[in-house]
Amino acid sequence: GWTGIVGVLVISVASVATVNAGGVGGSGLQQSAEVRAMWAGLRKATAAVGDLASVSARLTAGHPVRETVDAVKNTTECEIRLLAYEFGLTQLPARAAVTKLIEVFDALDLEGSCGVPRPVPAGPMPRPSAPLPTGPGVFFVAPDGSDANSGTEAAPFATCSKAVAATRSAPAKGTRAVVLRAGTHYLGASSIKLTAVDSGLLITNYPGEEAWMSGGVPIQANWKAYNTSEANIWVTDVAPGVLAVGNGTFDGLMTLETHERLIRARYPNAQPEDRATVKSVGGSQGLTGYIAPRKKPAARQIWVNVSEATHKHGQTIPAYDYSILQPYRGFANGVCASAGDPNCPCGSWKDFDANGTWSSYSYHCGGQGPGLIGGGWENMDSGDGYYNGPILPLGLTYDTDTSKGANTFGQRAQKWKAAEKGGLVVAWRAQGWFVNGYSISEVDQTTGTIHWTDEDDMPQGGWQGGRGWQLNGTDGSISPNPPFYVENIFEELDSPSEWFFDSDTNKLYMYHNATPGTPPPSSTTFIATQHKEMIGIRGKQDAPATDITIRGVGFRDAARTFMEPWAPPSGGDWALYRGAAVFVEGAENVVIEQNVFNRVDGNAVLLSGYTRDVVIDSNEFTYIGDSAMAAWGRTTEDGDGTGGEQPRRTVISNNYAHELGIVQLQSSMWFQAKTAQTNITNNIFFNGPRAGINFNDGFGGANVVHKNLIFNQCRQSGDHGPINSWDRQPYLTDVPHGPDSPTYFTALSNIHQNFIIANYGGSQGFDNDDGSSRYNITDNFIYGEGLKQDYGGHDSRYTGNVNIVHKYDGQNCFNTWPFVPGHEHVFANNTCVVLYTWQVGSAGALNSGDPAKSICANVKDPQQCPLDLSDNRYFTPFGNYSVGKGSTVLSKLQSGGVEVGSTVTTLPSNDQIITWGREVLGI
Repeated sequence: GWTGIVGVLVISVASVATVNAGGVGGSGLQQSAEVRAMWAGLRKATAAVGDLASVSARLTAGHPVRETVDAVKNTTECEIRLLAYEFGLTQLPARAAVTKLIEVFDALDLEGSCGVPRPVPAGPMPRPSAPLPTGPGVFFVAPDGSDANSGTEAAPFATCSKAVAATRSAPAKGTRAVVLRAGTHYLGASSIKLTAVDSGLLITNYPGEEAWMSGGVPIQANWKAYNTSEANIWVTDVAPGVLAVGNGTFDGLMTLETHERLIRARYPNAQPEDRATVKSVGGSQGLTGYIAPRKKPAARQIWVNVSEATHKHGQTIPAYDYSILQPYRGFANGVCASAGDPNCPCGSWKDFDANGTWSSYSYHCGGQGPGLIGGGWENMDSGDGYYNGPILPLGLTYDTDTSKGANTFGQRAQKWKAAEKGGLVVAWRAQGWFVNGYSISEVDQTTGTIHWTDEDDMPQGGWQGGRGWQLNGTDGSISPNPPFYVENIFEELDSPSEWFFDSDTNKLYMYHNATPGTPPPSSTTFIATQHKEMIGIRGKQDAPATDITIRGVGFRDAARTFMEPWAPPSGGDWALYRGAAVFVEGAENVVIEQNVFNRVDGNAVLLSGYTRDVVIDSNEFTYIGDSAMAAWGRTTEDGDGTGGEQPRRTVISNNYAHELGIVQLQSSMWFQAKTAQTNITNNIFFNGPRAGINFNDGFGGANVVHKNLIFNQCRQSGDHGPINSWDRQPYLTDVPHGPDSPTYFTALSNIHQNFIIANYGGSQGFDNDDGSSRYNITDNFIYGEGLKQDYGGHDSRYTGNVNIVHKYDGQNCFNTWPFVPGHEHVFANNTCVVLYTWQVGSAGALNSGDPAKSICANVKDPQQCPLDLSDNRYFTPFGNYSVGKGSTVLSKLQSGGVEVGSTVTTLPSNDQIITWGREVLGI
């Protein structure tokens, strides 16, 4: 993921600890002595190797570009990483003072690749020590308490539900609070369900104490040897009533004391929390193909009326000129006759409304006509001429010849005895956008076929991604054949730390990671995940739950939601499960702060439908199954959001989120769909499988992304960025102008002063994909490519940014499609350093090199206006400039009226790059 690493820089800090702050990186920032020493040591190593400023002289001497840049690029990359670490220290100073942000330091590989000495943390981040609430409405809960007690500090309850019930009987006036003492609190038979009657409630830890809320149940194990000669497999009975919440089974197993995730038996073997092994272990040896579904009738088309009209409340809605979005000619959703309709192309996806009514619909099911849906690969979702919408496979076939290898998938599948009892096939969609899970219904070992269909021939799974699978445009077959793995099959219990639970016999099998004959220690408590939701806050839009605060609590062991119903929230590529460990709907002024979410196997926090002014602040999210935080609103079927049933004015601040997407790789630190006016400020997001922040649509706009550190995203995928957006559908909202002036146009969203590293599968720092519009992207420091626009995106500004473009896919400083007059993107006052080439970008008509086509006024085709460029600073290895693959020089474009005020020269020094970074980031 760290591109271009050549060797390791080794530095010594002993002799440089007294360097003045003003002499490091060209800044007067008051750095700690430790950080000053890091900078001075790294600069000393840079001086010995050389930096980018030395490239020009070496190229003049005839050295090849790539080898020349590679020889010094490591010094530049290491200094950018150290600046990222320093920026993080300034963003979360309280956490940094204790933990030194050691996870950030390690994720940047500062010691391993750059030789920067690893700092020593003072300890883990302590839980908050807010003043203890007092009054008759305050009740205490302790793991060793009793629900027969009075709930006082001296006589605490045993369960959170009992304490919540007690607060409802407390005096109406005064503080109402549930205080959790140290230890692990199991939810028992019921999660915590809050409504409007609980408005004003505080759920908090006892000051300074580490209280955990677990969504699982402890298993009382009595291990007996099962196979300790060839392996080290042990078995224990599980009491039948223990797993009542999970309907007699479970899909996650954790340890209590060390809180480790154990591995459900699978093939190929992998540690799901280790990105490197997960990325490389998709099985395909012996796979011969996937089974395509039958052709189904088209879904009912619901049109979005974008012409001038009278709204249901009497206001005039101005027409939306959808010619701006050139690849689109209309807007529609595909809607099934009923939820899960087996005769509907999008029947696999299901969602429920605020009243609990289920339906199946999807933007990607709305393409029954040319150009009705648009964007990359949308021909696949319209069926590519063979189907009437997106398709999902019904099974797979494999080679039954067991003589072809000792460990082929076919050979293993021939040994399975009961895979249809809970077995899963988890398959990557081609291009690695997401994974789909399918429940095995039958294994035919004679024909080598695995089916995952129900009695209606519907796939049992596949809904975990928002789009269908890729097709062969020649014959309609599924192609290419992506990799997969299988899980929860007894015969695959063959590797240390794996487990399998037989729900028919209530027996848990464990391959203990120890010398054969050594049982799991009796001191280890194992926890089976049970609850998908741990705290649910549910009010109504006209009677919301208000002013509820959750503070200082640890959340752990929530069950998977991977095989629950998912749906596409809007026109982006993602699907989502409408649920989470902490679920909020119909609520205002909820605060979720200073909590820890660790190893919850669905979403950690989800805002659904109507919410206002929710604050999610200063939480840590680690090893989350799906997304850390998400928001998903609702509109009518034709895209009318003026009813207000969306999350609005949410604040996401000071959060620390890393190691996500353990179950579903299409996961994010923050995801939003049909949501507006979100303020995402001062967070640190790293080590994610897909985008760190994802805007699934442009609903309403008015979002702010400010002062975030985002890196190591897209670690298991590509064709994406650390921040990603789509905007394929227009929505009618009152966000830009208020309730008296509904419009399909969005308010401007501001993305500014973020530090973004686009590595692994990331491309641009902000991937403005498929129609993304109305973004003001300014003053960001990005190690990666610059502005992107395609499929009709319009009216965005990219100004004042610093891009250091390392090798990715050649889009470089900018890559835009043509615009219609008056809706061009603006690319101005940016600093763009391109390390390997003088091609600074691609911009439609500019690629021709004809100065007469440089500005929109001179382009004959009104649909072919180029990007508006001016006052930019470019730096390339030879100090020259071209657009597209031609030889268009800067002076030639300037003669046509574009790039006025722009300059190009040779590569800058590391010191200059770091100085620019400090300036735009304000550190």
